[in-house]
Parts: sequence; structure tokens; C-alpha cells
Amino acid sequence: MNELDDVETRRGSLFEPVAGEQFGLITCNAPFVVSPETRWAYRDGALPLDELSERVVRDAAERLADGGWATLLVSWVVRDPDSPNERPLEWVGDIGCDVWILSNSEADPLDHAASWNDHLSGADLEEALDRWSAYFSDLGVHRIVEGAVILNRRSGKTTVRIDDVDADELEEADGQIQRAFANRRLSDEELLRAKPAPDVDVEQTLRGGRIVSASVVLDGGTFAAVDVPPALAKTLAAGQPARPRDLPVLRELAELGLLRVGA
Repeated sequence: MNELDDVETRRGSLFEPVAGEQFGLITCNAPFVVSPETRWAYRDGALPLDELSERVVRDAAERLADGGWATLLVSWVVRDPDSPNERPLEWVGDIGCDVWILSNSEADPLDHAASWNDHLSGADLEEALDRWSAYFSDLGVHRIVEGAVILNRRSGKTTVRIDDVDADELEEADGQIQRAFANRRLSDEELLRAKPAPDVDVEQTLRGGRIVSASVVLDGGTFAAVDVPPALAKTLAAGQPARPRDLPVLRELAELGLLRVGA
């Protein structure tokens, strides 16, 4: 349908057909929906709770070549409302990759069930909602989160970052992602010399000729925005080196892909 002739298909469960192989890029939109069903192949992974998402993340990391990337759509359950990201953090604790966890939606069990059963109506819908709600209640699930896990395999000490994104405000984010991961390894000295990326605006609110508030905003990707001190906004807008006291804010900007080093 897409006039591609360099695609190889292999039949099997998850990564079994590529056992022993490594790749520079892995992308996966598996049937990750947490549900009590095994009815729909596109939706139901037929494994308990979020185990399918866990397997995809762990197995993808093992099959990445050094420097390789994986972008994986997943979901996870929340049992402790005070630790909403406990599950994905367990998956990526020691997998040899820098990790960016992006959650783009979350719902309580009833809303989650309703969203994935909106093709039903009447008594069929009521039965499905009752069954799904009972399933989550029995397992102590308070909320269900959907999002993405991005991996970049590399040697040495690795890092993990978690952010919320708006699913309705997402565009192509390749440049932002590559900057964000590269920036995690910047020294303080490099960070002080970093400049706004080409797709970033430094927005300033003036009153009486003075900057009273400012923010750094990404025009594209995840549309990330970070409030910054007026003095730092002026420094960034002028392309000048920042001061050491601004390092915490600069680190946040860098890890969101809003800064770059070099020309």
C-alpha cells in the first residue's frame, strides 16, 4: 500500500523472531491496553495488567545496538496514587539505556473502561464496564496511564526522566528528542554556554520597560515551556553565557531539548 519493497516480515511472539539480533532503531505500538479481555488483537495483549508493556520495554533494550534508539508506546497501572510512575521506573532501572518516560493520558478504571468500549451500547456496555471495573478493583488498581518510553542505549552511567505531555499537542519531535538526550551529558561549563535551539522562542512580558516574567517555549515537538528568571531570559535572548546560579534552570531547559551547544 505504501509502495515499499524493503520490508521483511517475520511471524512470532514479540521479539522471538529476532532473537540474537540487534538494531539501531526499534519502534512498537503493541496491543498494550490494560484490560481483562483477550477479544481484540489490536487492543488486548492477553497478559496480566501491564506485563506486555514491561516485556516490550525490557526486550527492546536488550536488542538495541550501542547508540540505538527505541520508541515504544505503552501503558501502566497505578496502585499507589503517591507513586504514579512506579511501574515504568521498575522496568528501566538497570537496562543500559538513557530513558525518557512520557505520559500523555491517565484515567480512573471506569473512564479507562469506557474509552476502550465506546463501540458498545446499552446492556453490552454496562456489562463491560462492570466487568472491567471489578477486574481493576480486585487487583487494587487506582489509575491507568498511557504514554511512551524512549530508550537510547549507551555505555556508562545512564539516566531516567519522566514528563507529562499533552496528547493533543504533539508534533514530530525527532530534533527535540536527540537534543534532550545529548544534553544530559553536558558539563556545567558547556551548559552555561548553551543557546536556545532554533525552534525555541524566549518570550518576555514587559511592564514599564522592564521584564516582569519570561518563559522559554518550544514551537513544535512536545511544545515544552519553562518559566525562567527575567535576567536569564535576557541572557538567552542575547546569546550570551549564563551565570552559575542559573544552572538548575538551564539543566531543565537542556533535558527538555530546548537548548543546544555549538552553532
